Amino acid sequence: MKKGFKIFALIIGLMLAFVLIGMLGFRLYCHISSYIPPDPDDDYYVEEVDYINDKDVLILLCGSDIKFPNKELKWTPINVPDPDKIPTNHNYVYLILNDWDDSIDLSDDDCAELIKFADNNPWFSFLYLGKEKLHTFSELAHDEEGVRTGSLSFGYEFFQNSRIIHEGIWDEEAVSHFGEANPTLLGDNIIGTIYRTIASQE
Repeated sequence: MKKGFKIFALIIGLMLAFVLIGMLGFRLYCHISSYIPPDPDDDYYVEEVDYINDKDVLILLCGSDIKFPNKELKWTPINVPDPDKIPTNHNYVYLILNDWDDSIDLSDDDCAELIKFADNNPWFSFLYLGKEKLHTFSELAHDEEGVRTGSLSFGYEFFQNSRIIHEGIWDEEAVSHFGEANPTLLGDNIIGTIYRTIASQE
C-alpha cells in the first residue's frame, strides 16, 4: 500500500515538475521574443504596408525619426505641420508628430488648427507622440475621458465614418518594457494603426 502511494506521489511530482518547467520555458520564450525585432519580410507587415501604399496614403512625419519594421513603407518628412501646406491630391493623409524630444515647435493655436483641419477633412488623420501637447490636444478635441495615466500618444483619426480619439498606441509601459529592446515596435504599432484606419473607410 505504501509502495503504491509512493509511486502515485512520484507520478504527481513528475507531472507538477513538467508543468513548472513548461511555464518557465514559456516565460523565457516570451522574454527573449520581446528582444527580437519584427521580421520586415513577414507576410503580416508586407500585407499591411502593401495595402497602405496601394491606397495612395500620404504619410507625413514631423519631428524625430521613427524606425519602421518594413522599409517599403513610403513616408515624407516635413519640418512644420501647417494645415495650409498639407497636400490634398491623395486619397488619405496621415500626419505623425513625433515630439518625444520636444523638437516640434507647436503652439496651442497650431494644435487647434490641426484639430479643426481634421474635423473638416475626413481623409486626414494625425497622431501626436510626446508629452508637451498631449493634454492640449485632448482638451481641444473635447475628450471626455481625458489623457489616461501613462499615455504618450494622442491619435485623432477618422475611423468607420466617425472621428475618434485613439490613445492606446504608445505609453510609458511600452517604452519601459520594449522601447530599447525592440526599436521598431513603435513603427509596427503605427503601421497597424494606419492600416486599420484606412481599411475602416473602404
